[in-house]
Amino acid sequence: MLRQLGPCLASNKRDRSIAFVDAPIDSPQEADAFDALFGDTTNRCMQNFVSATLVRAWVRGVVAEGLFKDAMRDWPEGTVPAIEEPESIASIHDFARCYVAQDFAAARGLIEETRLGDKSELARMRELAPTFGPCMPQGSQIALKPMNIRMALAEALYHATRNPGAARLPGQSD
Repeated sequence: MLRQLGPCLASNKRDRSIAFVDAPIDSPQEADAFDALFGDTTNRCMQNFVSATLVRAWVRGVVAEGLFKDAMRDWPEGTVPAIEEPESIASIHDFARCYVAQDFAAARGLIEETRLGDKSELARMRELAPTFGPCMPQGSQIALKPMNIRMALAEALYHATRNPGAARLPGQSD
């Protein structure tokens, strides 16, 4: 269901989807935006599900993934966003922003070339894991789940593409 939910919401409830992903995490604004996405009595994006318990962070991720894929249709060919890395890594979102800043192409490839929860996703995560080090908090043991990594990367990618004017060719400095 999650594979189809994000792209459906991004296409059919675009303004509400953007408001949801742009809201600060765990804020009252996020709760209101989440309610607006699902508050209608009928929601064709839910398909045959009468009710479902959804992890809000995962919904953020799949909606961000749908918005990111839409944004990439208009993104200048061969360019990457100019992204400022976080000063410190305190959350999975800091990790994702750092990783997208360091290797936009790898993060983009994960999202565009694998399917959520698929074996190809896990294989790609295993390929990328050795490159995660510079974006991990120093001196901490961390266990990351592929689903959470994907969701955070999708959101970081979406936010990175919000400003096409900041696009640059790979290797080009700001």
